[in-house]
Amino acid sequence: MGNWRNAADFIKWAKVNFPAKRFLYIMQAHGGGFIDNTYNSKMSGKSISDDDLTHNYIKVPEMPILFKEAGYVDMFIMAACKMQTAEVNYEIGENVGVIIGSEESDQAFLFQSKERLGYLNANPQASTEQIATAFIEMRKRILTPGNEIYIEVDKSTVTVDTHLVNTLSAVRTSELKNLPSALDSWVNTLMAENEPDAILFAITTTVRFGVNKPSDQAWSQITDLGNFAVRVMYASKKQKVKDETMKLLTFLNQLIIANGSVNINYSGIDYSKELQGISIKMIPLTSVNQSILFPDCDVVVDTKYDDLMLSKNSQWNEFLNWAGKIYYQPR
Repeated sequence: MGNWRNAADFIKWAKVNFPAKRFLYIMQAHGGGFIDNTYNSKMSGKSISDDDLTHNYIKVPEMPILFKEAGYVDMFIMAACKMQTAEVNYEIGENVGVIIGSEESDQAFLFQSKERLGYLNANPQASTEQIATAFIEMRKRILTPGNEIYIEVDKSTVTVDTHLVNTLSAVRTSELKNLPSALDSWVNTLMAENEPDAILFAITTTVRFGVNKPSDQAWSQITDLGNFAVRVMYASKKQKVKDETMKLLTFLNQLIIANGSVNINYSGIDYSKELQGISIKMIPLTSVNQSILFPDCDVVVDTKYDDLMLSKNSQWNEFLNWAGKIYYQPR
């Protein structure tokens, strides 16, 4: 399962043996977003689909190759942690129609296969975007505090409380081609207007994913893009920055079909009010080298961030470097 060719072969086999008008492909496994950590038996924070036997996994740059080999699918669901990032989505591009995934750590028992298949059977005429929206609403409903969720694998029950946070969103891939220009228009304005206090406020207060305890905040490198943008706008004193931020938020509203972020994280952030539905790399709150944070890794990453398509086609990485000089300088 860690070899992209096997995934592509499975999709091709399914298309030949089960012809249909539309295809939904689900990849359920551990995930780590845009971070391609090298394999170690103690680590599960690789991009996606890490194999316990071969130690292989599907890297971010391999995902578009997978779909070009397998052919177009109408919906791609990443049932894995932290995969709904701008970097991963842009890499996949329009090789699929709709992408569903989570910005945050995800739980396999929330996938609701029976309910989703039931919806497909009952609504054969629904559009792909209507199906995606229905899937997101299912997740929101099941995570209503007080709900009891039955876990089939170990025959147990979990009662939902307000701290069982979860995110699930659906992305309209036809808009991804506009992501670099939307980002560039915004970050070039931020750098030109040069408001260090606004940047510092946003970096230090933005939501950070994968945070299970306070100390996790320091190394988390993933934030919700919309949440970060709103915090910059809140702290900015310049109308041009506010105007450009609103343009970015309008674009994100067009990019995201449906957003099912719910409940309150350990930092007291209400996901239902704060998140837009797509994450992006953010400056960590510590300058400590990743090899110290992840001592089990011989080499921290297989894929350099600079080599991802979003880094090549947008100014986001340049913005992070610029903002990093503001954040890490003595204050």
